Amino acid sequence: MNKLLRRLFRRSAILVLGCAFAGSAQADWLLIQRITDANGQARSAYTWVGADRLRYDDGRMTLIANARTGELSVYDHLSRTVEQRALAKPALPTTTPFRPEKLTQFRQWPVSHYLFRKQTLHLEVATTEQVPPDLESQYKRLMNAIAAGSDARAYALPGIPVIITVTEVSTGALLSRRETLSMVQRNPHPATYRMPSGYRSMNAE
Repeated sequence: MNKLLRRLFRRSAILVLGCAFAGSAQADWLLIQRITDANGQARSAYTWVGADRLRYDDGRMTLIANARTGELSVYDHLSRTVEQRALAKPALPTTTPFRPEKLTQFRQWPVSHYLFRKQTLHLEVATTEQVPPDLESQYKRLMNAIAAGSDARAYALPGIPVIITVTEVSTGALLSRRETLSMVQRNPHPATYRMPSGYRSMNAE
């Protein structure tokens, strides 16, 4: 009797474990973030990252990229407008052999700091390589597609960015900072990658 119970317990445990792995395989990554503006005011933001889709939201704008349909939509919540354009084919960027300026610790991650200049702006990008390979691959492929045709050096660095700070070259004044506070796997709500109607299209103007 005891052997039978133990056998049933093992089978049930394997079944539960298998379901857990099956569920996590379908889960997307959720990056909880914080935005600090030029006035020093902070607000919450987040990024959902899936195998072929991404959503970024900071309360003022929402960006949704869908690699299946090849569409990129940018929603402005203040003006209630949406701009839609074709999404470039997702592909991993070519890794750039930049040398980090310094190595530090940010929250639970060791990070490497890189400095870039873009016209009158300074960009400091802190990346960590201590992230799951699937998250790094999915994030880089989609962000590289979103940034196609613009300066995408931040996504060609090793790992993924956890801090991006933008300052003025002449004054050193802070313009914006985006920090990633945590990375977790979650099963998104079916409506996560959709937006309600009521946004005026900018494409027709």
